[in-house]
Amino acid sequence: MSVLSLFNIRFLLILFSTASIAFARDQLLESNIKKNEQAIPEYNQALSLYRDGELDRAVTAFKNLINLYPEIPKSYTKLIQIYREQRKLQEANDYFKSLNKSGNPFVHHALGIIEMKLNNYPKAIEYFQKAIQLSPSFASGYSAISEAYIKAQNFEHGLSWLTKWASHNPDHAAVWYGIANMSSLKSNWEKAFENIHESLELDSAFVPALLLKTKSLRNTGEMDHAMSTCKKTIQFAEQQNDPDGKLKALILKGTIHWYLGQYQEATALSEEALALAQKLVENEIEAGILNNLGTFYRGMGKFQEAMAILKRSLAVNQQLGFVHGMGLALGNIGDVFVQISDYDSALVYYERALIIAKESGDKRLHADILSSIGVAFSYMGEYETANENSKKALSLYQEIDDRNGRANELTNMGIAHIELGNYTKALDLLNSANAIAKEIDDSYLQHIQLDNMGHVFHFLGDFKRALKHHRQALDIAVQNEDKDSEAICLMNIGRIELETHKLDSAAIHLNKALEICTNNGDKRGQGIAYANLAYIKAQQNQFENSIALYEKSLSIAREIGNRFGEGETLNELGMLWQKVDEDAKAIEHHQKALSIGENLAAAKIKWEASWGLGSAFHKQGNLEKAKGFYEAAIENIEKTRWQLGLSEFKSSFFADKIEVYQKLVGLCLDLQNSQPIENLGLLAFHYVERAKARSLLDLLTEAKLKIASDLDPALIKRQDKIFHTIAKIQTELRNPVISETRRQELLDKVSNEEEALQRAQMDIKKSNSAYWKFHNPELVTLDQIQENLLDKETVLLEFFIIDQHYYLWAITKDQHKVIRLASRKEIDNLVGSYLRIISHPPHPGLLPYKTGKTLFQELIKPAENFLSLKQKVIIVPEGILNALPFETLIDQMNGMTPHYWVESVDIRYAQSSSVLSFLESKSSKPVQSALLAFGNPRFGSADEEYIPNRDNSQVSERGIYLERGFVFPNLPYTETEVQKIASLFPANEADVYLGTEVCEDQIKKLNLDNFRFIHFATHGVIDEEKPARSCIVLTLDDDPAEDGFLQMQEIFNLKLNADLVVLSACQTGRGKLIGGEGMISLTRGFQYAGANSVIVSLWSVNDQSTVDFMESFYRAIKEGDAFDVALRHAKRKMLQNKNRALQHPYYWAPFVLIGPK
Repeated sequence: MSVLSLFNIRFLLILFSTASIAFARDQLLESNIKKNEQAIPEYNQALSLYRDGELDRAVTAFKNLINLYPEIPKSYTKLIQIYREQRKLQEANDYFKSLNKSGNPFVHHALGIIEMKLNNYPKAIEYFQKAIQLSPSFASGYSAISEAYIKAQNFEHGLSWLTKWASHNPDHAAVWYGIANMSSLKSNWEKAFENIHESLELDSAFVPALLLKTKSLRNTGEMDHAMSTCKKTIQFAEQQNDPDGKLKALILKGTIHWYLGQYQEATALSEEALALAQKLVENEIEAGILNNLGTFYRGMGKFQEAMAILKRSLAVNQQLGFVHGMGLALGNIGDVFVQISDYDSALVYYERALIIAKESGDKRLHADILSSIGVAFSYMGEYETANENSKKALSLYQEIDDRNGRANELTNMGIAHIELGNYTKALDLLNSANAIAKEIDDSYLQHIQLDNMGHVFHFLGDFKRALKHHRQALDIAVQNEDKDSEAICLMNIGRIELETHKLDSAAIHLNKALEICTNNGDKRGQGIAYANLAYIKAQQNQFENSIALYEKSLSIAREIGNRFGEGETLNELGMLWQKVDEDAKAIEHHQKALSIGENLAAAKIKWEASWGLGSAFHKQGNLEKAKGFYEAAIENIEKTRWQLGLSEFKSSFFADKIEVYQKLVGLCLDLQNSQPIENLGLLAFHYVERAKARSLLDLLTEAKLKIASDLDPALIKRQDKIFHTIAKIQTELRNPVISETRRQELLDKVSNEEEALQRAQMDIKKSNSAYWKFHNPELVTLDQIQENLLDKETVLLEFFIIDQHYYLWAITKDQHKVIRLASRKEIDNLVGSYLRIISHPPHPGLLPYKTGKTLFQELIKPAENFLSLKQKVIIVPEGILNALPFETLIDQMNGMTPHYWVESVDIRYAQSSSVLSFLESKSSKPVQSALLAFGNPRFGSADEEYIPNRDNSQVSERGIYLERGFVFPNLPYTETEVQKIASLFPANEADVYLGTEVCEDQIKKLNLDNFRFIHFATHGVIDEEKPARSCIVLTLDDDPAEDGFLQMQEIFNLKLNADLVVLSACQTGRGKLIGGEGMISLTRGFQYAGANSVIVSLWSVNDQSTVDFMESFYRAIKEGDAFDVALRHAKRKMLQNKNRALQHPYYWAPFVLIGPK
């Protein structure tokens, strides 16, 4: 069960009619009131006539007020309101033009408001400018001109005019308020706060600036500060007898309570504001407050109350002819229908709102409604239609430069792509949205993006990164005191804890989330929480409780129309019914889920349902049906896997789906046993290959297509800049004396830069047309292996795991066989024990003989009929076998002397048969030189203590070498090593770099594709948690551009044409073992860069003994031996060493050949 939500920020509407409402401290000042005290009863009488609906008499009364007391701005705005309600704006225009005396700013302001209502923005701006020039302290003039410039899409000109005006009138608080207000409308909060501060420095009780400060603090997530400012604003408004200022402050205070999840307080304040708006006859504000109240009730799950209030708002707007308000009300009514899953009714209201938006030319409303229509269609599972509407909304938001709207729409589109299983596209959209949210400093939006990015990484199987994003989102929610968002984050964290088997912690988080959702009336959240808690009960074998909770979740999902959630819950129930052997019920639930998944085009639901159906039919013995559903599951998995783009995403996504392939392979073998058909055996092997090293095969095919060529230089520059940033951070991390706090800061920076690098690499791929022409590479068939890959002397042994047993495919030129081996547990334990003995220097009490012989009996002996007279073996390992050098297996004992398998056969390894076939068929261009060798780089001062071993055990065992500073010991024997190797080649065919010459910058500048053999003799650092950080250690100097760590990501960017790369360093064959992908090690970096074969080490290597080993290996190559023959020669020579200690596998066995011979 996953937590997904579609967000539409338009639901919460805060309506300030800034152009038509004058602030009390503009000109209706206390001095004016005292001077014209007789105006107060006359104003109140005119207001009373307006309130009672006697509009003609009210018009006459306000005209009289204007004639008698022209300095009171409220008379002008009220008169415009009445004319607007009477649909007589032209009459109002004629009236105010008749009063257009050059010295009255309020007449100009009134004419500007009328032009605004008529959508004549340039003319309105002229009038507002004149009003401001006549009265620099007129705050409403600045509010109005800001809105006019924004609607005219002329922000820069408006800001320029206001800034210039401020330079001539710096002593007016209203002037700085005007610039702040303009900046806030573009979400430029830094500029807004800067000018608010200037305004309040001049007048600390200036209500318009305090209101703007409150709103800006709320929008940037500073809720406590916003609340305290709002309370202060209300106090000043009351002291200044400013009911309009108080009204706006009450509305703002209500929205702050809403954001804090304090719904009772929010509604109470809105009711208080509503009463005040009615008293002041602020009809448009009244309609807006009703809109807000309706939204509040909708959010609390009180849908009937919400509908009633929103229809009141609609009626008020219709009665008064407020077209914009009508559109908003219709849209919000549509939102309520979406919430109760009545999508048809929602769309009716949206269409009505859309007509109003189009006819009125209100582009923001138009965009908002299109956005809501997109959300509705997403909930209905009609993603194509949803996407069409979202794209139109996004285009409009871009046109009017509404960054908040753009971020919101990109988020909605990203969430839809999550549900479709288009994870790379989703991540791209969410990253774009997050960039905007950061730009406008909107913490609420940032929380949404972070949380949904967490979903993407969750579905990709990258739980650590998912947890990081969910926790960052939770921090924002807690800081903002946003209880709804906090509940969602807690559920998401809880779900990841379930998948990582932390049930107790998950239960705490999920129960807390359920409590919040229950209190807030969030049924969607409750349903998701119930499903996740059901999963815990199932893991605890409390099946009845689990089923009851799942049924609760299912009921809620159906009630609110959460089709995606319904599909996922049905699948989980189906798997639970299988667990209790109720296969018929399981099939029923999975079939319903499959139907939903197909209707929604939701890949995740479809593959899980197909997998569940295949498993259930398999248990029932209906193998043909099971086979069809397994195949359907795999097709959906691979469609999703293919569009992920980055290798890391493909590998992590695939890791927990390998069981589907294992089940299908096992089923094909079962079918073949019951009805021997050759095609079934071939099909079984086909799916074995589909389950092995697929992302590596994709990478190699991409490299062949030269996707990285002819790229946009700006993208390459961006990628290089990130590499250099990482290099600088890692250089600082090398310092062993920096504080732990600083080290953690740097580690966080590295993590963030690595994510930025992934985004850059995706952009590079997207920008290259070759990538989009790239299709799934062909997998090799068993027949093709026999025909093209094997000769009469070679046998291929490919291992696979099915139902916790190892299986072996033994394939020769003319025959093949599948052999069931011992259990995975038994073999893994044997391999683990064996590796602990052979990967360490010899110890008298730890002899490898018995275990080595047992492993040969278990792994190789069953295929002995295929091995007779065969001199060459290709091993395609699986699981822990990736760490096992098969050369060390003992085929017989001669007394107390072991006979290792390497003494009988040449052995090489491959990640899969398809990868090996690809590499064998790859053509290379001629090279100019034979050897490029690097040795004895400088890691520190010359007088450092020498440690004769190339392993830093703390580094390799802990995985992340960045977690503390390391001093790498110098390796003087590596200089001897490369010199001896180079001496085997003519001087003009061998380039050797030693000491400080072995620097990262130098290596990147070399024409590496001119060399057949490339040899690195240095330290290696392996990160089993983050393989991309694994590296070859070069000279560690003070170069600010490079850090001396040639990381896997950088190796990918090298251009090689080598037949062989030798990594004569510690543990370079180790890495992260991922299901379905094998060992993610430095090998794939060099193969992607262009190397055909790579020799790596499986454990720490002894510095001195490696010198002789490598000299023997290269000497054999020079004498004409193939790589596998030469490697066997070097190993046999060490076995024949008179020093019996050096005969131990620790010294000769770590180096293995991966790739062609």
